[in-house]
Amino acid sequence: NYEYHKYGALAREGISCAVCHRINGPTDQQINDWQPKQKDWLTSLTPKSLAYTLYHNNTGRFIQGPNNVFYGPFKDVAEKPMEHALGIKPVYNEFTGDSQMCGTCHTINLPNIGMKDNPFPVLTDAEPNKALANYSHTIEQATFLEWQNSVFGRNKGELGSEFLRCQDCHMPNYFESLDGKVDIDRFTTQIATIQDINYPEAEHRLPNEELDIPLRPEYRRHEMVGLNVFLMEMFDQFPDILGVDKKDPMTYADNGTDLAIENMIRQAKLFTATVEVNLDKLDGKKLESKVTVTNHVGHRFPSGVAFRRAFIEYTVRDGDQLVWSSGLTNSTGVILGADGKPLSTEFLPDANTYQPHHQVIQSQDQVQIYEELNLNANQEFTTSFIHRVKSVKDNRLLPKGWRESATFAKQGQVMQQFMAATDPHGVGNDPDYRDAGDNFVGQDSLQYNITLPYAIDKDKLNIQATLYYQAIPPYWLHQRFSAAPQGEATQRLFFLTSHLNLEGTVIEDWKLRINSGQWPSPVKTAAK
Repeated sequence: NYEYHKYGALAREGISCAVCHRINGPTDQQINDWQPKQKDWLTSLTPKSLAYTLYHNNTGRFIQGPNNVFYGPFKDVAEKPMEHALGIKPVYNEFTGDSQMCGTCHTINLPNIGMKDNPFPVLTDAEPNKALANYSHTIEQATFLEWQNSVFGRNKGELGSEFLRCQDCHMPNYFESLDGKVDIDRFTTQIATIQDINYPEAEHRLPNEELDIPLRPEYRRHEMVGLNVFLMEMFDQFPDILGVDKKDPMTYADNGTDLAIENMIRQAKLFTATVEVNLDKLDGKKLESKVTVTNHVGHRFPSGVAFRRAFIEYTVRDGDQLVWSSGLTNSTGVILGADGKPLSTEFLPDANTYQPHHQVIQSQDQVQIYEELNLNANQEFTTSFIHRVKSVKDNRLLPKGWRESATFAKQGQVMQQFMAATDPHGVGNDPDYRDAGDNFVGQDSLQYNITLPYAIDKDKLNIQATLYYQAIPPYWLHQRFSAAPQGEATQRLFFLTSHLNLEGTVIEDWKLRINSGQWPSPVKTAAK
């Protein structure tokens, strides 16, 4: 009898096909008629179509087409089957294949409760809700802006451009299984699975000439996944509690979560980030080595909500014997220190206790964590979407081609203030991390200058650095459990996470392996 129960059921269905295929772009007249509040918010160099979309169509506020129309990327569309079955007309719309469509939901502009000043008046003015417009605003999630501020988002043909749309990565037109047994270079399909001329005759069917569905060699798989294997495992193990039916109502397939997890594993391994390890010096107990992490995605890594994090586990072994480490975890993904206990920084007890962005690591209690950390008005770390008033750290790996927001000043305040969300914080003067411009390679290097417990023979030395990812870090769960322990939703979350069986899964020990590098490398060892 809960008043809003039907909306909860709708939410559990997720983002349906109809959501994206109903989104339309702004008209030329809307763009040309737009007059910003301040004259300097736009200049003659402003890409006005992009600025209009950022200003008006963010935070899930997209333009919807008519109720009886679905948009798609193909011009020569067979209209009758969909009209006959659903009463909906399929219509070509170029915007369906534009990354700006993705940006309407993946640019989140939210108020900041407790922020006294207003550093970004454009973002506040872009808030249509008058009650919320009384607060200062900042960008809470900036995935689309990060893509736009990279070589992937540059205009085709622009110097330094390696243009790839969001759709090119998250909707691939090929498939390869993890075991390599299935390898399809390009799909050719009818897309629509309907009772066409290939099926036996049936009553009330359209004439054959109206059921000729063309084969499409341009079909793209609607993967849409990030790397949240944690959530997929919860869906897989607790479908009844989460209200998610694992069986497809039309095909009766029940392997959807398995396929999604495989997609995530493949994406993590092949397309996310790589790690390289070099040995610079080994002199008795003194060891110096360099670790370089390269970001291969078209936005920051991690991206999205602020609590996602990635970290480096660095180990030194004498043969098979572990002698030094940084970034080891326990079975619940909590990062441990030299004493084998959780680091004091792990649960962010105060504003001064956290892992800074490291350029040099010398202690086992120092760990390189790529993350965003925000304070509220009480100078406490918060993961609240609307209480973040100060960013003390944002060293997430930048995408290739990133530029500081100041470079957008010539394009006006709209572009500069939106792009400010892509600037890092708390990284100091790290030269390779902030190497902006077209030659920026989207990577971070750091030195491990450490003292070993004893001298190791170089022939027995093995160094390994592994990049791990946590979509749901332990400190985020700790904040939920502490803030409202008696709440029904909190207790449900506690049950799910404490009963989740991760043994034998890719997120065993509550972390997803992205990639590793080691010295000596397997290639060099084989050559030797």
